[in-house]
Amino acid sequence: MSKKIAFKATNKDLRCQEHQFKIGKEYALDPSVKIKACCDGFHACENPIDVLDYYPLIGSRFFVVKQSGRMDVKGNKTASEKIILKEELDLKAFIEKIVEHTRDSQSTTSIDESRYARLASRSDTATLFASGDYAHLTASGAHSHLVASGDCAALAASGAYSYLVASGYAVHLSASRQYSCLAASGDLARLSATANEAQLAASGVNAKIMSSGDNTRIAATGDSSKLAAAGDFAQITASGGSSRLTASGYGARLTATGDNSILNASGDKCTLNASGVNAHLYASGFGSGLTASGSGSVIIATGMGSKVSGCKGTFVCLMHYFDGFPVELVRGKIGEDGLKENVVYELDANGNFVKV
Repeated sequence: MSKKIAFKATNKDLRCQEHQFKIGKEYALDPSVKIKACCDGFHACENPIDVLDYYPLIGSRFFVVKQSGRMDVKGNKTASEKIILKEELDLKAFIEKIVEHTRDSQSTTSIDESRYARLASRSDTATLFASGDYAHLTASGAHSHLVASGDCAALAASGAYSYLVASGYAVHLSASRQYSCLAASGDLARLSATANEAQLAASGVNAKIMSSGDNTRIAATGDSSKLAAAGDFAQITASGGSSRLTASGYGARLTATGDNSILNASGDKCTLNASGVNAHLYASGFGSGLTASGSGSVIIATGMGSKVSGCKGTFVCLMHYFDGFPVELVRGKIGEDGLKENVVYELDANGNFVKV
């Protein structure tokens, strides 16, 4: 019976296609099922970075798995008769697995383990790896993979579909084309993307992440992170304490679960949610929705048609408009002034809080 250790992703509910998984449990298909990659079987990838071809960096859960039984390989994935999700990997661990696999791979196009390495490639599908500090990796071709494990590395890719991964301290990652994926696990990382639909994620403290393209997804798990998006429909998520989230585009969604976070949106129809204590939420665009479930929070919305809700003790402020012009900032406190917790409020034509 064949056995293989590989990597797999699921959605946040541990589902992949029609399969619902539990960690540590073996799953097996009926012996009558013909195992065929891309059709039938439990799928996983030998190279962890290849998992990102099938699941997004943000919003997915990553695992080390053991495949066994009958198998079939197609491209960069293997379908198996049986599978066990052995270990879940957080973002930092997943990045380190990518670095480790790239370093050990014999198929890597360019490898430099010296200090101050400089690697550049214009060929498509190239992989560049550097383990020394202060490395510079640059690729302009599509489908390139850039991986660095040393401190203060600089990675840049202008080709579409590139992956940029770094595990060292104070690294800089930059991508300017569509569908790029940037991930950093070290502290003080700097990630930036100008392409549409980029994904940027950092697990270290004091990360700074910025994107100007539409449909960007940004996530940070470390404390004191700063996340900013200028494109429309951006999704920004921070779980560390004292995070700063800023969005200027239309329809942005900002979510913070850490304490002492600040969320700021200037575009119309934005959604802001904070569950940590002492959060501050600010929105100036039209029709925004702001929710704070942590104690000691403050909500201020100056855009017309905005809605707010919060837990007991939350201070809320909404701008009252008359004939399209701002008249006054109406203030209240959840649990007082007739305002109930976890109820959505807006202002009526007279500037009074009313349930939506």
